[in-house]
Amino acid sequence: MKRNLIVLAIVVLAASLFLAGCRGESKLTMVGKSKVTSVALPPTANHLIFSPTGTHFVFYQPANLNVATVSDLGGQMTRLPGLGGHGLVAWWDQGANHLAYYTQEDGLEPGAYAIMVYTVEDRASRQLPLTGEEVGSLFDLRPAFASADAVRFITPQGVWEWNIETGQRSQLRTYAFREGVRVAWDARASKLAVAERLSEREQALTAIDPTGAVADQASLVKGYYIDSFALSDDGSKLAAVYQPEWGKYRAVSIDLASGAVTELAASKEPMSAVAWADNQTVSFIMERKTKNETQRLLVLASGGQLRAVEMGGYTQYAWADGKLALVKLGDVVDLFEIK
Repeated sequence: MKRNLIVLAIVVLAASLFLAGCRGESKLTMVGKSKVTSVALPPTANHLIFSPTGTHFVFYQPANLNVATVSDLGGQMTRLPGLGGHGLVAWWDQGANHLAYYTQEDGLEPGAYAIMVYTVEDRASRQLPLTGEEVGSLFDLRPAFASADAVRFITPQGVWEWNIETGQRSQLRTYAFREGVRVAWDARASKLAVAERLSEREQALTAIDPTGAVADQASLVKGYYIDSFALSDDGSKLAAVYQPEWGKYRAVSIDLASGAVTELAASKEPMSAVAWADNQTVSFIMERKTKNETQRLLVLASGGQLRAVEMGGYTQYAWADGKLALVKLGDVVDLFEIK
């Protein structure tokens, strides 16, 4: 018991030192968590993506390509069709019954790919073949559901929409996505955040309308490196963790209507993996290096307050319908309620 109190005191002290380098008067509060359930994972499982309802999740396993599998919370697992997943990203529709992902598939020409839509309920799948020329140099086409019947995705030439029922696809707008581009959608694919490299030492984060009906919001964030970024489910806000210059880290939230930037934290210690717990709460991982180890805290920022959960031996986190999913890769995913 005494040892546990000492460890907790060290974590709180580290968090306090971190806050000394942050702007504002926010005070970090350590909070607890209570386990709800656990699901065992295969030894090579990684990159978990939970459904909006928190009842299912997708994970990938390295093979010649990355093999994608869907699981429920009871541990019932089904390998998804396709020869492998590209970009390690699958997208759930809001009803949590359909998945869209980017893959290779039997019967396609060399260098060609497909966007797959898989239905969890009946395990049916449909595909939209794409040529190697259409895919170009993009590593990840980021398919996302605009509705249960429409999937949006990017190519080097712009933003497209595929009507699953009719099989038709149409280009929504032109946009010159550069090689190595990274993008993030909101929950209904109505807004797209784009991170691109401007030069060897500068990257920029932009918010665009997938249809081109609204003017783009260029250079919302600029810096040496944009680590991670995420749109809130309703598309009204953008959160980012980035390095304005090498070795310095900032976590910010941007109101897309006004363009106002709110700084959540700033430090010389690494921060990463930004996400939205809900439309009001931003989360990100903060690291603190001590003499003997690197401590990792999951920070929750909302309403000017900062709370933190100790990550312990967990390597990845996700949000599952309000619950916190913590992952020990190749071992287990545990779901928690935040106290």
